[in-house]
Amino acid sequence: MKLVDTVPFAIGMSDSIGDIDAITYAARFYASVATASRSRPPTSSAGQPSK
Repeated sequence: MKLVDTVPFAIGMSDSIGDIDAITYAARFYASVATASRSRPPTSSAGQPSK
């Protein structure tokens, strides 16, 4: 099984960055994901609001 068959999207970079920058990016990215997931109602796997 290929990764693209199970993962709908990925985020990548064409250049490398330092460890501190990578840690900072990851912390801010996942904080944003967590904030967004709390501000929207849960959805089903079909993208419809859960009941």
